[in-house]
Amino acid sequence: MIPIRSLLTIQQAAQVTGISVPTLYKWVGQRKIPHIKLGRLVKFHPTKLEEWIKQQPVISMPERGLRLSNSRLLVGLPHARSQRPEYSREGDSLPGQLGR
Repeated sequence: MIPIRSLLTIQQAAQVTGISVPTLYKWVGQRKIPHIKLGRLVKFHPTKLEEWIKQQPVISMPERGLRLSNSRLLVGLPHARSQRPEYSREGDSLPGQLGR
């Protein structure tokens, strides 16, 4: 069992993670982040918090101005990558739209 003194307060967890205190409270209420309730206090186990951070998915953002051939912005969705759509820079003519 971990000593209570080594548990992080919500302010300490905010500093360690870079997540704001209000967001941490929101995620605690939604049970999105591992936490411990001691009465009305919210505490965080440092190791469990670190493990949770490592498990969070990272979605890469598309290059700015990169668009699908049907003029919708490309979003980092798995199906968008697997279909290999044709890309165009903003302002360039798209396939089938010459002279536009």
